[in-house]
Amino acid sequence: MTSQPSPVFCGEAKEALRRRMRECLRHLPPLPPEVPSFQRLLADSLFQQATALVGYIPLPGELPVLPLLTQALRQGKLLFLPRFQEGGYTLAQVRHWEGELQPGKYRIPEPAPFCPEARKLPASTLWLIPGLAFDRRGTRLGRGGGFYDRLRTRFPEGFPLGLCHPCQLLETEEIPAEPWDRPVRLILTPTQWVIPHAPLPS
Repeated sequence: MTSQPSPVFCGEAKEALRRRMRECLRHLPPLPPEVPSFQRLLADSLFQQATALVGYIPLPGELPVLPLLTQALRQGKLLFLPRFQEGGYTLAQVRHWEGELQPGKYRIPEPAPFCPEARKLPASTLWLIPGLAFDRRGTRLGRGGGFYDRLRTRFPEGFPLGLCHPCQLLETEEIPAEPWDRPVRLILTPTQWVIPHAPLPS
């Protein structure tokens, strides 16, 4: 029986990969005004049939999802964004861009205190999840805080969709996975859709 990597090994391997991904992000070419995979997503049933979206306000280097979030609001979907609270993050609903966002703990815009906190998400929720890297199994490498893993444990409903640049999609490597890591079911780069669980090249 194959033994599981030790937590120390996993942590060191993840940190080395995070350093590599941050270096890759420093050399990204500019994206086109309209991201092709986003246009495909907007027309796909995965987006059209979703009644709610969990999104994010992008940090430098993350895919610019604001057009997707704006379109979700225009179509009358529920929109939830992470909001920091004591002990971690929760999700809160945003109904309008103006007046409902404010700088959060890490200076990232987040829902204001008066925005209602999510209690449970609809089953037809679409999650847009950024990551520093994804592998072909759908394993995600985050920034190290475990925020998304805890959010998805608390709110298990919905379809998790990972978003990254091509250089962040590992074709021949696997991210060290720990028991609490939550994989995604689909990965979007600016130009392609990738279904996880494909075998690594031999």
